[in-house]
Parts: sequence; structure tokens; C-alpha cells
Amino acid sequence: PVCHLVFENINKDESRHIAVDFSVLDELGHAKLRKLFIDLVGRNASPGLILGAVMYIPLLNRMRNNIVEMGLDPARFYSALNRFTKLGERSEAAARVPLYKVVKWHAGMVINQKHPYHLLANSMVWASERVPARMLPGLPTWFREITYEPVSVGTAGRNVA
Repeated sequence: PVCHLVFENINKDESRHIAVDFSVLDELGHAKLRKLFIDLVGRNASPGLILGAVMYIPLLNRMRNNIVEMGLDPARFYSALNRFTKLGERSEAAARVPLYKVVKWHAGMVINQKHPYHLLANSMVWASERVPARMLPGLPTWFREITYEPVSVGTAGRNVA
């Protein structure tokens, strides 16, 4: 029951974040298409984006595999991706944003288990599982300091003068 309550509150918070995200998409979508395209290419055509995609593709498929192994029906995951598409298309302006179109296109490939994308993604997962541990970086030193116990008392909810 405690976990359900915690995740219910997390989901409420995430819902607010998503509402803000789509509001920003709507605002961005009112720009001229030329500006939207230049912004997309200018901000994203970089080696960092290519490297990020190489890391992201197997990460997403591995995450999907992990949540399915934990008992989540994959249809619920695919439903969440479909919701992204439906929310974005509620606004003509948001649907014009090129990065939205890229994410929507990718989500469509992820949902379609027969899409050739899965040959690439699953082979990347397979290859990443065979990287020897000695070639991977160690855990950051701060990792072992993470705890569920509070380490400081904040001022949330109090008026500070």
C-alpha cells in the first residue's frame, strides 16, 4: 500500500511535468517551420546526439525487457507511448515541432514489434550485454552514499524570513 501511494504521488507530479512539456511544445510550434527546422538541426546535429542515440536505443529496449520481466504488460508501456502521440496531436502547433515528429516516429517503431528497428535495437542489447565488466567504468564514489534516510532538514513548507 505504501508503494502504491508513493507511485500515485510520483505519477501526479510527472503528469504536471508532462502538461508543462506539451505547453512548451505548443508554444514552440507557433514558430515558422523554417525556424523550427534550423533549431532542430542546429541543436541536434552533433556527435553527442549520435553517441546518445547509440546508447539510448539499447537502453530503451533493455528497459522494456526489464519491466516486462517484472510483470508489466508490454501493452501498458506501448499505451504510454501512444498517449505521447495523442497528446502532441491535440495541438496543431505542437504537432509541427520537428523534434516531436522524430520522437513520435521513434515511438511508432518501438511499439511495432515487427519493425526492423527491433533487429538493430535487440542486437545492440545483445552486444552490450557481452561487454566485459573490466572495460566498464566503476561506480562513482558518491554512489555508496545514497540512502533512503534524510541527510538534511530542508525548509519546505515553512516561511523563512
